[in-house]
Amino acid sequence: MKILELNNSRLVHFVSESSLIGHRSAKWYFSLLIIVVLAIASVPKLFASDEVGCIVEGSFIGDHIHETLAPVAKYVNGTFRIAIQGSNWVIGCDYTSATSNSKSLYLRVDASCDGQNIYVVHALNPSVVAQNVEKNEAAVYPGIYPPPQERETYYLWLAFVSSTIFADTHGMAKPPNTPDLSMFYNTNIWCRYEWATNSGCARELVLKTEGNILVRDKSHNGALISYSLKPPYQDGYMLANARWINMTNVLGIFVPMQYEYSSFAPKPAAASSTDLQKIYSYNCKVTNVFTAPIPAVPAALQGDREVFVFDHRFFSNDVATLTYSWTNSWHELTKAKLEKRLEGVPKETLEEQSLKQHGFIPKTNSLLNENTRMIVRIVLVITLIMPFAVLKLKTAIQKTNKTNKEQKGC
Repeated sequence: MKILELNNSRLVHFVSESSLIGHRSAKWYFSLLIIVVLAIASVPKLFASDEVGCIVEGSFIGDHIHETLAPVAKYVNGTFRIAIQGSNWVIGCDYTSATSNSKSLYLRVDASCDGQNIYVVHALNPSVVAQNVEKNEAAVYPGIYPPPQERETYYLWLAFVSSTIFADTHGMAKPPNTPDLSMFYNTNIWCRYEWATNSGCARELVLKTEGNILVRDKSHNGALISYSLKPPYQDGYMLANARWINMTNVLGIFVPMQYEYSSFAPKPAAASSTDLQKIYSYNCKVTNVFTAPIPAVPAALQGDREVFVFDHRFFSNDVATLTYSWTNSWHELTKAKLEKRLEGVPKETLEEQSLKQHGFIPKTNSLLNENTRMIVRIVLVITLIMPFAVLKLKTAIQKTNKTNKEQKGC
């Protein structure tokens, strides 16, 4: 027996000398094998991935210290598994606290990025949602920067994947406390970041707000206004800090064995800008780091279940959220199919959607309501003055008639 090995293609062809029936047949057979291999290699990587990446496993604990400032599930904990390879990453986490926390909406979250978009799939907690509600929801976001609204995705991304965003010693970043997608994607809303050394950790990231910030004004129907912080925060304050402790390097990726994150808010009657109240903490402990092929991207969207999707990639077309249900593998959702779904969808900007979510009236509806109120006021005024106008007109007519009669009598 002869063995022909092609490295990298890894074709191993066992050929028996006695079975060779001619050079032409062998050449044709070999060409067929090459075609088959190329066809398999051309299958999209969405089915599976053979890319070796860094795998990080561990546990997380999140706690809202000041619950009145953040009225969501106060305490969450669970386990995570993160895969990183180049611009692709997959974050999966299971909520251990979901079994005992009545406010925990999710059992599991699978988030992933293909270098262009972010996909987040939520497995809803059946003890919280109604029986007739779809148990799997997904959100799709443009870009490689997850919004803070996706809490576990954002915190775990910041801990283990964000190095490409915070690559310089200092710069600009999206604030970790942006309350809605319209503000998150607003190109005028940023905060400052800077790296610092700390005696208790390998690296520390500090996120700071400016002295003037854009906020929603409740007295003006949620309109964004520039707000100057009061002393002692007139020059800004620390929004959050993150600490990476006991770093290790795997495939050129720095992984902390321990991670600590804290977010802050101004304190009433504060003595200085550093006098802050901690409102949230998020800690991770890494238990295992190794290399292995990364899962297929997008994760949990490979056609194994029905998912209700909230797609946010078309807000530049004034479609803030395109909703649809999807069961097949994600690669089958072509651009043509998405464009077909966009046909006839009512226009709504991200700002209009965000205003409604906060309980405000969108500007277009506000203008309509203002016009309605103006018409009502005009009708009311006309109704009030009409009797007096009629009486005055009647008196004037009577006076004119009397004058005419007197002139005729003369």
